[in-house]
Amino acid sequence: MKWESVKLEQIASINGGKRLPKGHDFSSFPTNHLYIRARDIGNNRITASDPVYLSEHTSNKLKLYTVSGGDLVVTIVGANIGDVGYVSAEFSGANLTENAARLRIDKNVCNPKFLSAQLSTSHAKEKFQFIASGAAQGKLGLYKIKSFDVILPPMKIQSAIAEILSAYDDLIENNRRRIQLLEQAARLLYKEWFVNLRFPGHEHVKIKDGVPDGWEKGAISDLGEIITGKTPPTKTPENFGGNIPFVKTPDMHRSRIIVEIEEYLSERGAATQPKKNLPAGAILVVCIGAKLGVVSITSRPCQKPISKSMLSSHVRTT
Repeated sequence: MKWESVKLEQIASINGGKRLPKGHDFSSFPTNHLYIRARDIGNNRITASDPVYLSEHTSNKLKLYTVSGGDLVVTIVGANIGDVGYVSAEFSGANLTENAARLRIDKNVCNPKFLSAQLSTSHAKEKFQFIASGAAQGKLGLYKIKSFDVILPPMKIQSAIAEILSAYDDLIENNRRRIQLLEQAARLLYKEWFVNLRFPGHEHVKIKDGVPDGWEKGAISDLGEIITGKTPPTKTPENFGGNIPFVKTPDMHRSRIIVEIEEYLSERGAATQPKKNLPAGAILVVCIGAKLGVVSITSRPCQKPISKSMLSSHVRTT
């Protein structure tokens, strides 16, 4: 049985995604048109734990940039260059960000799940990042993906390997869903105790001015400094592509710590807004747009943008 080395362009058609058209934004409510961002891609899967959607009108403008079940997607910019996800039937028809590429596999010669597993290894990711490092802003160009070498055994072996790995993927997905249920339970418990004030022993606590006796009402400004962010000049490419996390609204998830960020600033870019630094543990609140009211917490020092379509503020606790 012969195992051979082939380039990705020999077994797949490779195309880029597309950014939202100028003047368009995410839908303020769920639709049938899911939008896959770079942060949704990784660990051999698509994980839209905090999904965003497009309107029918916006989706029609991006109809050439959708994925189908069995496709693979690869992130091509940012700190997570080389993250790979297998597109399950659940995400078929979703629009794809410009920060990722789509690989449509020739299933006559390659099992997509086998290839996705191979490209999701740390070795493959390191190689993707290495070949992307030659670009000024660290971008994995489509031509570089096309020339990427992979190893293909006979189809029978590919399918056997893919079947074994898929069983583990199913276990991981089940655990992920359990985590989501636990997070939902935690939010409901918080609401019951601190909003509805039905905490253990509440029957014996006197309510005064709408709060338990001994509590007091205050303003967020009493807890720390409140500021808005700022975006470095986008016409200067040198402001971006460094290693300073730059939080945007799509990076924020309701009641979650921010751990995955799509865009990074250079030292030069960060210097254009020195008073907009966020320490770890800063609270972020989206103040406008489709994700209005979403609250998140930073897990590491970073910076926060502001634009016409995305405005956020944060409290730096003292």
